[in-house]
Amino acid sequence: MTDGNAKSMTPLEWSMLLVLSIFWGGSFLFVSLAVLDFPAFTIAFLRVAIATVVLWVVLIGLRIKTPKEKDI
Repeated sequence: MTDGNAKSMTPLEWSMLLVLSIFWGGSFLFVSLAVLDFPAFTIAFLRVAIATVVLWVVLIGLRIKTPKEKDI
């Protein structure tokens, strides 16, 4: 049964899905290769460190300010 309001994906949405699948699937490939040479803690540390750097670059690039005080 199909919905009469269903919209097909645009080329941009298909390309975003392709890029996401490459990143997602690639992470499994690289982790499976990395465990052959590095301990698990090193891999986890590097993944978090790389993600931190990427997120800071995005925040700076989008000019998003981080909070200066803790809200408790």
